[in-house]
Amino acid sequence: MQDPQVGAFDEPGSDAAPTLVGRLARWLSDHDPGGIDSTRALHLAISFILVICLGYATSRTFALNLDVIFPMAGAMTALVLINFTPSASRRAEAISFGKLFALTIALLVAVVIAAPGNAPANELAMKLLLVPLTCIALYLRRFGMEGQRMGIALIIIATVAAVLHPTRIQAAWLLLAAVQGGIVTFLVRFTLGRPSALKVYSTCVIEAGETVGEYLRLLGTCVRSGVRVPPPPADMLERIKIRVRAALVNAAAEDPQAREYIEAVRSLVYRLRVATQLLGDCIPDPRGSDGAW
Repeated sequence: MQDPQVGAFDEPGSDAAPTLVGRLARWLSDHDPGGIDSTRALHLAISFILVICLGYATSRTFALNLDVIFPMAGAMTALVLINFTPSASRRAEAISFGKLFALTIALLVAVVIAAPGNAPANELAMKLLLVPLTCIALYLRRFGMEGQRMGIALIIIATVAAVLHPTRIQAAWLLLAAVQGGIVTFLVRFTLGRPSALKVYSTCVIEAGETVGEYLRLLGTCVRSGVRVPPPPADMLERIKIRVRAALVNAAAEDPQAREYIEAVRSLVYRLRVATQLLGDCIPDPRGSDGAW
């Protein structure tokens, strides 16, 4: 009797060399199960398109002569709001949006005040402003990941302001562009649909259990037939670990109160994965010297 093969764990078409698109899709499936972060990236792209088009139209309509930096300020606001707000519940994201938006507006107000006009000292003033803002950003790192994200956002906004070194009137218009970008980004992020991280986590756990169960059924068949037990595919076990861990981060962010339960489920999946690996390795080959189990 031939040894059973573990082809049940392979994806369709896995015999052929995977294409670049196939490898990318598989990587995203493992590291971003359910498309939580991919959806956030899509919302950012939509926000970019809307903010840039609206900013350009605003600049042309009111003859601001800011056809580049006006949309750029709005797009920068969209980048800061979405990129530095991790996927979570709508309430948690709204709070994070509010903090980052307030930080952006406060910094742009400081730019309006610091901008001395068209004099050469304008550029110097913007660069000198980077020094205290960098110190503030480093201090914010003491307040965990949220403080670190706000510090990085602060540095990005300040660096863009130093590069552009706008005049006072230009800085005032850029403040309006930031408000415009913030409103558009908020509407895009909170009106378009998004997958539920808790449902994605539940699906990943169920799929992990089904995959392990399929291997255990194969193992039972091998034992009853007296043939060699194939070891569990290392790729299968690694993907279970990566998918469950990635889904756990998003699920815990969506519902922090359920984090203890989510961690308990992850611990069970981890133990099941390790037990499966050990079980596949501890059964001897029946074709040994005595042929006994």
